[in-house]
Amino acid sequence: MTKWNKRSNVRKLTTEMFLILFLSAVVAVGTVSWMYSRRFAAYAWVDSHHLLTDCREEYKEWFIEQAPHYKLEPELQANNTGKRYKTEEKLPFVTEHCDSYIGVGIYEKSSGDYVASYFPKALDESFFWNDWLWNDSAIMSSTEIPMEFDAEFEDTTAQVLVYSYRSMQMIPAYFMAGVLLALVIILFPVLFFVHRRMKYLGKVRSEVLVMAEGDLEHRITVRGNDEISSLSRELDMLRLTLKENIESERRSHEANQELIRAMSHDLRTPLTTLNGYLEILSRSKGDAEKYPEYIKRCLKKTEEIRSMSDKMFEYALVFDGQDHVEKQSLSMDFLREELEEQTEYLKMQGFAGNICWNEEDVPGYLYGNAFLIKRLCGNLFSNILRYGDISKLVEIDADAAADRIKVRIRNSIASMPESQGSKVGLKSAERIAALHDGSLEWREEEGKFTVTFWLPLVLKN
Repeated sequence: MTKWNKRSNVRKLTTEMFLILFLSAVVAVGTVSWMYSRRFAAYAWVDSHHLLTDCREEYKEWFIEQAPHYKLEPELQANNTGKRYKTEEKLPFVTEHCDSYIGVGIYEKSSGDYVASYFPKALDESFFWNDWLWNDSAIMSSTEIPMEFDAEFEDTTAQVLVYSYRSMQMIPAYFMAGVLLALVIILFPVLFFVHRRMKYLGKVRSEVLVMAEGDLEHRITVRGNDEISSLSRELDMLRLTLKENIESERRSHEANQELIRAMSHDLRTPLTTLNGYLEILSRSKGDAEKYPEYIKRCLKKTEEIRSMSDKMFEYALVFDGQDHVEKQSLSMDFLREELEEQTEYLKMQGFAGNICWNEEDVPGYLYGNAFLIKRLCGNLFSNILRYGDISKLVEIDADAAADRIKVRIRNSIASMPESQGSKVGLKSAERIAALHDGSLEWREEEGKFTVTFWLPLVLKN
């Protein structure tokens, strides 16, 4: 469940990318809106630093020099029924020295009547930013104080006002700066996020290559909580699993080697003895009356060898690396009958055994493999037959509680045991208990050998 929850909480890269892009777009729109509202302040700053050119002084000198060569004819302009003319036609010199951002207004000096005017070309050209960013009212509010001077025409004196629309010079640059800034605000967080994740992905790749070379101690870096982090986490779990499997195989190999060495040592003694008796019998040496005794000893040694071969088969059965065995429901009487049968067999071999069964009224049953549980009990009692003191009492106590059954077997150790075995039987019994989610422990102290195991009980509904 925990692993599933971790996977369900993983954030998707597409979702993170969308959120970053959305937030960046919001910030970009806010920035552009702020720049739009501050466009006049930006122009004021540019103007205060003299970053825009102004040719009105040169234009004033030119205008005063050229005006005496032309008639202004203010009465013609003032007469509504008279012929009206364009400034460019009657006074062509007005536009000769004008750049695209200069506007001119001409008034009759004595009466103050309007005579003619010239609008800058920049206002006539329909740029998209003129209507959106710099409408007429905005332009009028952003123009500088007009330059005012008198000019002597051939027929009268005129008052001339020269307007500057230099603010329109910065429109394209200001607009492009806003667009570029918006693109930077939108793209930089996205590119930075992609760069970081790709750099992290490259780091994970290099660590995987290290793992592929056999170094399973170097952990995979887990950073963040997205798909790449989830992949890194799974790769690190794979690394730990591989490491555990390799370690388990190494321990299994060492255990097999230990078993082979122990069995080789244990088999050497009975085989040597068996070979000696058979050689005596084959050559008809020694006292012929002892031949039946020699044959009996040979049979006993073959029985020892057969028992050891059973131990090897049992080891292969239990220690084959499997973690699961076929199980079935077994009653409490199954284990009771098995312990009683093993106790009776001890008595037949000359041992004195006493079994004490303390069972509460527990509505439960064993859930396990009948064959393996029989082998567990058989191994423990076989161990008593081989190493136990036949003159001492063997104590078997069984206690059934609410959730488990506990069995303790205690016997005295013979002063001269037949041999010191490899304890494969005890290891096998311990493994069987573990396969049933139980446990087995043994200890030797003051000439007593005690083994205790417990198995879980399943309560009946």
